[in-house]
Amino acid sequence: MRLPGSAFNLGTLAAFALSYVFFMSLGALKYDRYLLPIFPALDALAGFGLWRGALVLSGLTKAKNRAMMAAVVVLPLLLAQAAVCRNVHPYYYAYYNPWLGGIRQAQNMVWVGHGEGIEQVAAYLNAKPDAATIRLASAMSSKFEPLFAGQTIPISNLDGRWTQADYVFIYISQLKRGKHDPEILAYLARREPEYRLMVQGIEFGTLYPGPAAQFYSGSKLEGRGALYGYTLGETQLQAGTTLTVTLYWRNEGQRPDDLFWVRLVDSAGYPWAEAIAQPRPGFEEAARTRKAMVESEAALALPIGMPAGNYVLQMGFAADGGVTPVGMFSLPPDGDDVRVTLPAMFPPSVIVPHPLSLATDDLQLLGYNLSPGAAAPGARGWLTLYWRAVQNAPRDYVIAVQLLDHNGQEAAYWLGRPVYSGSPTDTWVQGQIVQDPWELSLPAAVPPGNYRLELALYDAATAEMIAHAPLAPWRVAAP
Repeated sequence: MRLPGSAFNLGTLAAFALSYVFFMSLGALKYDRYLLPIFPALDALAGFGLWRGALVLSGLTKAKNRAMMAAVVVLPLLLAQAAVCRNVHPYYYAYYNPWLGGIRQAQNMVWVGHGEGIEQVAAYLNAKPDAATIRLASAMSSKFEPLFAGQTIPISNLDGRWTQADYVFIYISQLKRGKHDPEILAYLARREPEYRLMVQGIEFGTLYPGPAAQFYSGSKLEGRGALYGYTLGETQLQAGTTLTVTLYWRNEGQRPDDLFWVRLVDSAGYPWAEAIAQPRPGFEEAARTRKAMVESEAALALPIGMPAGNYVLQMGFAADGGVTPVGMFSLPPDGDDVRVTLPAMFPPSVIVPHPLSLATDDLQLLGYNLSPGAAAPGARGWLTLYWRAVQNAPRDYVIAVQLLDHNGQEAAYWLGRPVYSGSPTDTWVQGQIVQDPWELSLPAAVPPGNYRLELALYDAATAEMIAHAPLAPWRVAAP
């Protein structure tokens, strides 16, 4: 039996399927769904082949044996189909023609992976005791949401929120399609995968431990860096200890003489501790490479004389080896507060920048520091005094600082108690060391020239001067 024009029709269908596959293979995008239009043609060809096969069998077989012959032919086909389904169960969409190399060859030709296996990753994370608090970053966050007990974060290097993730999952389809920033992949390559998702012997996804940044910033200094997140070793610690800050940031073109600084200041802006962020081991080259993800660490040594209280964390860049300020990053309101408490014991001595010998029967001035060494009229400088209580609860002292010209005439005057008058000496304990900052704002009318600073101690109860000492020269520069 022959259908008129059937050879031409079949040839047309076959030519359409082959030419369509050829031309679609020329493009850069090769989604497997782009081949769907050829399936009606292939179905028609397959149907014609089955019909012709049935005609041939019916011609070779007696009528009474045709049912048995059909069973002999059809049953193996059904069993073969069942075996194929069993091999790919439950991920039927991951089936590719084994005669053409199966999925191992398909992954080199088309973009495989449509979410197969992500429920295994979700189950792995859900089995952890703290699953509800886990944050997972993935390009498939919307597919994870109904499966995962924790929080999902879309992975993107545009805002860097993924740095808060405890885990980062990279899936094969996004990887093959180049959906991930290469610098994120380079960053994750430094970490040992915790879980590998395998489908038909192919690694469909990799679960990495994430940065797990404690705080998110998302602040950027153009041409220097983008601070994505950071983690504080502690948010409450004692004076005399070290505050460790781990930084997760992206190099946006910082220069060789730029410094990434981290400091802890009080409400007046006095820098109590400062450190330069250093790349963590393995990130030295990334810190010199534009667009690279970098992990850095800054260790801020808190001075033993730091008063108890709340302090504010600041971060930023400075150029020219730290001389020229570039700018500061914006930190979240809940991520810049550090609480400092007094130590249980104080050391018998402390190193100060400029030692000085001034003592009463209950109080000792160990030394001072003055910065900067010159200031213009209307500008300010910082005088830091270092005290030590000789006994418990010394008398209540008032401190006077004078700026005197070369004739001994007073040009400026500052009066108060230690630490912005917030730490009176009669509250100190024996052996306590106190670092006492004084903000010296120069009057705008002070003429330029060479001056000197002198200090006097007064008994607050009697107004009697108890001690007096010269401190340091200070130059008033021309505006």
